Amino acid sequence: MLPKQKSYIPRFSLLLQVLDAFENNTTEKVNLISKKNVLGAEKLSNYFIAMSKKIKVNSIETKDLQKIIDKNSDKSTFDQFAEIFKKNPNVNKTKLSDRLGVSRQMIHKYIKKIQEA
Repeated sequence: MLPKQKSYIPRFSLLLQVLDAFENNTTEKVNLISKKNVLGAEKLSNYFIAMSKKIKVNSIETKDLQKIIDKNSDKSTFDQFAEIFKKNPNVNKTKLSDRLGVSRQMIHKYIKKIQEA
């Protein structure tokens, strides 16, 4: 993905230049890409890189959650949760509730139950 971003920056620059020219009714300036649009293209590329990294991290976290759930499939939902919570107390509770098939409220009840023990 990163090598492709290098070739996307000129394309983004051109797109931004065309959009800018269209907005300002200056179609004669489409051939000359401004510094502002090159910098905008760089920002756009950085955004796509950041989102790609975020998706990759989320995907890895989801796979790790699913591995633990599958490994403990013979246990109750609470025991599965306890196993995950023990390994990562800062786990994404929404994602975990989806994976376990319980509500977020139930996740918070599980947390209370673990903390009281």
